[in-house]
Order: sequence, then C-alpha cells, then structure tokens
Amino acid sequence: MTKRIMATKTGEFMYDDGQETDAFKSAFQSAVYASYDEYMADIYWMSKNEDFRFALVYETESTFPRRHPEERQQVLINKIHAQRRYQEHLEKGGTAFDTGGSFSGLLNKKAHH
Repeated sequence: MTKRIMATKTGEFMYDDGQETDAFKSAFQSAVYASYDEYMADIYWMSKNEDFRFALVYETESTFPRRHPEERQQVLINKIHAQRRYQEHLEKGGTAFDTGGSFSGLLNKKAHH
C-alpha cells in the first residue's frame, strides 16, 4: 500500500510504498545498534525540540507553557546520548541514509513534537 507523506509547513510531499524502507531494513548493519528500530529511535530523539511550546506549528507567538525544566533536561539527555550513539555508529562504518547532505540540517532544525 502506498502512503502519501506530507510536510505540514511546506506542503511538500512524497509517496512511500514501503519497499525503500524494507530494503533499508534488510541491508542495515551496525556495530552500535541491535536493530533498525533502535537506530530510528535515536533519529527521533536527535530531532526533538527541548524548548517545544505545546502549540501548533503555525502559531509563532504562543502563550502556551514551555516544557518543565525536568522534562527539558530529560529530552536533552536523551538527545545527547542519541547523538553520541549515532556518531559512533557512523565512525564504525554503520549503514546510514543517503540524504544528499540535507540530513545534518534536518537534525539541527527546531521541530515541533
């Protein structure tokens, strides 16, 4: 089944029939991660925004509260551990996405979660 995946903010989209993901999972190799799912969990943590306001993406000036200091600290800890594991994975020759250089920019963006 083909899924349409759309970026809410830009309106850009792509279609995913699952074949690319299945091919990547079967070819995935790592001395750091026990599975593809662990790898993707670290990608998720690296993209987290520790300063997220509980508001919608298009709301620029929000009165919603920021994360509590303890929650922000835990997100940062998870993010740092994920970045270290990911870097070790790459240094040891682990499989990585071919993103044309855009992946590093993606990880530095402040996304809403």
